[in-house]
Amino acid sequence: MTTIGILYPGYSAEDDYPRAEAILAGPRLPLVHTEMREDAHRVDALLDIGGDDVLAAGVRALPDRLDAVVWACTSGSFVFGWDGANAQVEALSTTAGVPASSTSFAFVDACRHLGVTRVAVGATYPDDVAERFVAFLGAAGIEVLALSAKGIVTAAEVGTLAPADVLGFAAAADHPDAQAVLLPDTALHTIGLLDDLAPASASRCSPPTRSACGRGCGSPAPTVHGPGSARCSPEETPVDLSELEPVERQSTAAIVADRIRTAIMRGTFPPGTQLGEVELAARLGVSRGPLREAMQRLVAEGLLRSERHRGLFVRDLDAADVRDVYIARTAVERAAGLLLLAGDRAAAAERLGVALAEMEAAADDPVALADADHHFHHEFVAASGSRRLRRMADALLVETRMCLAALQETLPPAADLIAEHRELRDAVLAGDAVRLTTALEAHMADAVARILAQHPKAPPSVPA
Repeated sequence: MTTIGILYPGYSAEDDYPRAEAILAGPRLPLVHTEMREDAHRVDALLDIGGDDVLAAGVRALPDRLDAVVWACTSGSFVFGWDGANAQVEALSTTAGVPASSTSFAFVDACRHLGVTRVAVGATYPDDVAERFVAFLGAAGIEVLALSAKGIVTAAEVGTLAPADVLGFAAAADHPDAQAVLLPDTALHTIGLLDDLAPASASRCSPPTRSACGRGCGSPAPTVHGPGSARCSPEETPVDLSELEPVERQSTAAIVADRIRTAIMRGTFPPGTQLGEVELAARLGVSRGPLREAMQRLVAEGLLRSERHRGLFVRDLDAADVRDVYIARTAVERAAGLLLLAGDRAAAAERLGVALAEMEAAADDPVALADADHHFHHEFVAASGSRRLRRMADALLVETRMCLAALQETLPPAADLIAEHRELRDAVLAGDAVRLTTALEAHMADAVARILAQHPKAPPSVPA
């Protein structure tokens, strides 16, 4: 079976890729989240996102046996210009030892296969970035008749656009003389809109990762579906997406809350830190109204505490909190594990294998290892298919990182940590419920013991 490694920056629409595997019913699409030092549709930030060092690190985290690698970040490719984007994929191919491409070139391939020379572009980016995509297409002999740029600054916000907004955006971008509408941003959720995007515009609609999967497979782009894709021809097999829920568009307050939550999780704001409204509002580029709403959400979640006449502080976690967090995590992940065993174990184990490879690649970097550990457990629960378990697990993982951020010395040797996670993956693959539950409970109990060992007055332990 063909295996196409996907390098994807940050977290926006990566959840479309497992759905793409099911639709494609052929190639495997293991995905690695590459480093995004700053989520910004700004030229300097995009040049950094697509740097050779970032992509090389991503390749090292992919499985060993690959048939191709795709850099699934259109803006992180075309921003380099035609020659620079070519050099980028050449370096990527050399590093990976297999053919490589990017979604920028996938658009060109798709247009050439379809005989398309005149297009309309619906870009989520600001004008200056969108104009670079126009120049990139021009270098390939593709004329852009109309350009619609939404001016969205971050990929995270793009990933929250509701289906109706995506469809409306595609329709608004169309031009009567265009042969196709291109939607270049891989942060858009479109796999659930395969049957709707083409009717939304008079022209054929070609979003990014459909073309990426086609190029990685060595197939003509329009014959293959992938994340960020649209149904482009009537003869393709209909897909039942009735179980997929629409993606809710987030308010500014929700986006701000997510940014602060992430900063707390990563230890940028350690326990006990006072958060000032003026400084945060200026840093995040928002008014104080949405910021206050966001901070109140975090108070309700238990991540912040409010002190009368003093302000808001990142909550300290005591020994009882640590135990409670891990008791809840054990319950949630045990339930997720049983769902994994009742479903497609091989697919779940493969997904966990990719996350395990990320841990192995990060063994010498404690911060990166903690990120990879977090991602493994996120994938463990997400692979269960339960949206509610996933929401609960993600909230608990933030509190877990708060524990570890304050007590970094509690991390075990990397080899031991990786071995514990490998046992979880192997138990899923073996379909052994007793083995999986035992390994999971031991893993959680060990973490609690290490953390509480740092508390000089830790109360007696309770069963996990």
